[in-house]
Amino acid sequence: MRVAINRCRHEHSTASINARRDRACHRRPRAHRGNATVLHDHMSAFDDPQCAHRTTAQGATARRRHATDDARILNGDRFIHHRARQYHESMELFVIRHAKAADRDPEQWPDDSLRPLTREGAREFERVARRVGKWRPGVDMVLSSGWLRAWDTARILQAHAGWPKPARTKLLEGSDAGSVAAIAAFLSEQPVVARIAIVGHEPVLGHLVSALVSSDSGLRLDLRKGSVAWLRGAPGAMELCGLLVPAMLRSR
Repeated sequence: MRVAINRCRHEHSTASINARRDRACHRRPRAHRGNATVLHDHMSAFDDPQCAHRTTAQGATARRRHATDDARILNGDRFIHHRARQYHESMELFVIRHAKAADRDPEQWPDDSLRPLTREGAREFERVARRVGKWRPGVDMVLSSGWLRAWDTARILQAHAGWPKPARTKLLEGSDAGSVAAIAAFLSEQPVVARIAIVGHEPVLGHLVSALVSSDSGLRLDLRKGSVAWLRGAPGAMELCGLLVPAMLRSR
């Protein structure tokens, strides 16, 4: 009798732990207001291999049961994950800030558009590109600012992710609210099932993500250098489904 009671207690304790882990796996990131909110600091990152295994094993069943997507960017045993609403026909947008570049120096780089990536920044983003290429092997188009640091970042995506050759657009070279509105208008004219990647600069990209996700002008999102944000849905009502930052891959 004592053995049976102890076994029951053990099973109850194990079930409670597993239930808490399951809830943690699918916890949604909270929205934050204010300036300079760093996206990846507010997304849920997990180091629990059992949580990752359970999510993977039950993914197909969960999608059938709940009609949801498992939006995840894998990083070995670590991943950023939360449930994304199911869109039967939706745009996928990858918003990418250029990798680390040389510091501003008017004497060395009088034309700031010619400031290049650092060697470390290029190597770091190559790891990001390889990871993204495995996770999402193809997109329909890659649009990039023509500034050297952004253009070289886009070329790294072509070389290491297998994405298409980038096309230059001056829409991504602006730095004001008009640029954000112009990019959003361009995206709204694209096919609803398009997969598009854009490579550019802050603060425009952060404001763009905010505008595409919410009409609330008080929401401020900040992308770190070399980050890849994945959005899905209709422009103006998109959902931020995942984010990959170079720091996640530095130990690999």
